[in-house]
Amino acid sequence: MKKKSILILVAFLCVLPLFPQKSSETNFELITENRNLPAFDAIQVTGRFKIVLTQGKTQHVSVMAPDKFLETVETKVENGILYINMVDLKNETGILENLKTKYNDYLIRQPIEIRIDAVNLKNISAKGASRIESQGTLSAKKFTVELYGASKAELNINVSAVDVFLAEAAKTDIKGVTNQLLVKASGACAFHGSQLFAKDAKVDLNGASRAEVHTTESLDANLSGATKLVCSGSPRNIKQYASRGSSITVK
Repeated sequence: MKKKSILILVAFLCVLPLFPQKSSETNFELITENRNLPAFDAIQVTGRFKIVLTQGKTQHVSVMAPDKFLETVETKVENGILYINMVDLKNETGILENLKTKYNDYLIRQPIEIRIDAVNLKNISAKGASRIESQGTLSAKKFTVELYGASKAELNINVSAVDVFLAEAAKTDIKGVTNQLLVKASGACAFHGSQLFAKDAKVDLNGASRAEVHTTESLDANLSGATKLVCSGSPRNIKQYASRGSSITVK
């Protein structure tokens, strides 16, 4: 009798996948919408998005999201800056909370994806919990990255100078080549730049931030709080200050 019960249970488990399974992942039809926008050389993101950056000869911006979300994804250009945000068309308070409840927390599980082909991008800024990544190498004379909140960025660059500003719990991983690197981080941020080959680097850390840099000519480091800096590349000229609780390692 026991053996028969086990066989029935096994048969039931095998048949179960054949029945339709209601999944919140399949409740949405993903739509890609192209946005025709004026020229821009800077991007400012607010909220939770996945941003995919590519440098090309022509500008192109597309939004991939469930059809019911598309009209709430704002992409507008003002003074050469592309602003990306979620808007409440009904002027209700707490739009993100309302949307997450209405659409089964879609934003938490899978952020809306925006793909951007930029011709001459100079600045990328993100607030909230967005994820930014580059496909291919981004080139510019000077490039600035500003991340706040729980935003993250993975970039590959080839620039003359790059400035990186991090606050709260932001994280960034940058690879490539630059002559001058500036990193300023506060809070519990992390800068991974051991594969970003710089000639001169200036690093200011406070709070509980961490940074890894690679520089061959000079390092100017100022650390306070419980911060940590690891520098590779054996720079020739070193100027450093670390308060009690902070540490600088040069190799």
